[in-house]
Amino acid sequence: MPLLTVRELAELDDDDILVFHRGYKPIRARRMGIAEFPVLHERHLLEPPELPLLGPVSLPPLLSSWQRRSLASGQFRLKHGAYRLDPGAYPLPPP
Repeated sequence: MPLLTVRELAELDDDDILVFHRGYKPIRARRMGIAEFPVLHERHLLEPPELPLLGPVSLPPLLSSWQRRSLASGQFRLKHGAYRLDPGAYPLPPP
């Protein structure tokens, strides 16, 4: 069963909205304008807080050639076979 007919959809007011969200039935609602709610208008005028600057970024270490092959394109892996990464090269941190 349709939520609205084509005619009703064409006659929707500018403040009418249809809300669609996964797992819920469609909702017909009215738009909230900040002019009608002084609290929302005050919040709209607030300045955003200052954000701290991020520190310098360190580049990740380069991979050796055998590790780069394991990240190669699918055609390379199909032709040469899969490469197994050595877990000993990446020691686990102590618990």
